[in-house]
Amino acid sequence: RPRHVFVVGVNEDEGGEPTRITDGPYDHTDVDWSPAGGLLTFSASRHETWNDDLVADIWVCAEDGSGIRALTDGTLSAGQPRFSPDGSTVCFTAVVADGPVISNNYLWSAPSDGSAPARRITDEEPYSLAYPSGVLEPVEDGVLFGNEVRGGVELLLVPYDGGEPSVVAHGTERQV
Repeated sequence: RPRHVFVVGVNEDEGGEPTRITDGPYDHTDVDWSPAGGLLTFSASRHETWNDDLVADIWVCAEDGSGIRALTDGTLSAGQPRFSPDGSTVCFTAVVADGPVISNNYLWSAPSDGSAPARRITDEEPYSLAYPSGVLEPVEDGVLFGNEVRGGVELLLVPYDGGEPSVVAHGTERQV
């Protein structure tokens, strides 16, 4: 049974019947609403060989399911899409799908309107999203990112432009 995205009104006048937004035999996960509403982002393997590889793309669509489009190009295993506070960017974690099975999850971003390709905004070596509990949280100045470092997890603030992250809380002797 594939997982799908549904939308349901929360007010009595909006009705309580769920509306299915996605279709097909694919799993759809990690849903996030845009800050202003109207757009959804999620992760899904909606390609022909979806059951034979590790590719998962980041998708955006209107809240009624129309205008669905991929923000990634079919080469990544991507998840945890989150809109930036102004809704112009979708941040997510990903690894290259044809790379090593065990690899670091890096931080990526893409314009939510699809006007430019997705790009990695953390370096390959020193930064890796903490697993399994790592989450990202886009904020005004960048993306909060739980980074694994020498057995601990520190909290980094990664600028949207991909500049050098700053340490918000050290995690060398603990997990933040």
